[in-house]
Amino acid sequence: MATTDLYYPDDSERGVAERSPSGHLRLAPQPFAPQPSSERSEVIVDLTCDPPAIEFRGRRLVLDETRPLPKAERRRRIFDVTAAGFGLVVSAPVIGLLWLGVKASSRGPGFYRSARVARDGGQFEAIKLRTMRVDADDLLPQLLATDPLARAEYERSAKLTNDPRTTALGRVLRKTSMDELPQLWNVLRGDISLVGPRPCLPDEPDRYGAALSTVLRVKPGLTGLWQVSGRSDLSFDERVVLDVEYATTRSLGGDLRIIGRTIAQLLRPHRHGAY
Repeated sequence: MATTDLYYPDDSERGVAERSPSGHLRLAPQPFAPQPSSERSEVIVDLTCDPPAIEFRGRRLVLDETRPLPKAERRRRIFDVTAAGFGLVVSAPVIGLLWLGVKASSRGPGFYRSARVARDGGQFEAIKLRTMRVDADDLLPQLLATDPLARAEYERSAKLTNDPRTTALGRVLRKTSMDELPQLWNVLRGDISLVGPRPCLPDEPDRYGAALSTVLRVKPGLTGLWQVSGRSDLSFDERVVLDVEYATTRSLGGDLRIIGRTIAQLLRPHRHGAY
């Protein structure tokens, strides 16, 4: 028996893997804090096929690293530029008013800029309306070190349900996803696409393990399967599976369906996973 994990390859305490006689690698992720058995799912990495595949909750996804066809990429880029340009024109007054609200309600800049991992492993600067205190990044290590429950939740989903660093206006912006409106500029610049895998932080790629190269072959997105499938209520492992599913099955028609589901969720009075 070997001690490892698909998404946490450098942490020997988070997963136990056993190679079966057939050559499969079976992984049972061990969360930071104990969770009910109903919330834990086994991930199976099939090393017998080329390319490898992962199995998770009945899904089988091939870790395909083939680049998208140039013609399809051009169509997608035309769609992104057209939709993002129109969205920026329409939402500019709203973004301006919200920027003033952020500035007036808490100390610090109206926009928050943060490094994210781009396609092929580069980096870009994502821009959002600021929803947290200006010292939020400095406070996180201290918060996780002193609150075991918060640390357990952050290890599981890389999010905090009741984050004390979030401002009063920031909670409203996050609940409605209006803090992400400025990222239409990132779409227009070509940093991200309207639909794609969730942009990850610079310290998160190692958690993707064998799935990383598959996810990074496409641009991250402003919305995607993760956003319409539970958002922050999902574990990080589930997020990776959804990112792989999108990267290996995406189409312009599928993107339009995801955009439609995103709009439908934004109009719901009670949205799960938005915090």
